[in-house]
Amino acid sequence: MRYLESLDLSFNEMSGQIPHAMSTLSSLHNLNLSYNNFSGKIPNGRQLDTLNDSSIYVGNSYLCGPPIDKSCSNGSSIGIDSGHGENGREMIWVYLSVALGFVLGFWSIWGVLIYQNIWWVAYFGTIDNLFDKMYVQIVLARRRLICSSA
Repeated sequence: MRYLESLDLSFNEMSGQIPHAMSTLSSLHNLNLSYNNFSGKIPNGRQLDTLNDSSIYVGNSYLCGPPIDKSCSNGSSIGIDSGHGENGREMIWVYLSVALGFVLGFWSIWGVLIYQNIWWVAYFGTIDNLFDKMYVQIVLARRRLICSSA
């Protein structure tokens, strides 16, 4: 990463603070962090101090410090928008539908097995037979291995 000259991370929906390690990229000449959800103070350091164009931070309303005109307040922390607007609502629906699908799938199978005694016996009988076949195959393979090495 020492020889990285250009880095464009714009429009990636990134959030959190800008890593201080970015100031150690000594060959970096072009940087674009615009239109993400970065927050906190813009780190200063060798390389980031030379990139004093405020347009590389546009669209990050929770950033503060030079080279942008928004000063950082010492006492209050800068919050971030956790909802991400419409995408946040979509993600809630995704999580709800996954949870609902899991619950319905889980209980549709187990509900039938619990209330239908015949299916319960058939299901666990099949599982028991499968276990027995696997056990026999393992014992035979072990026996062949012991006999071939002796």
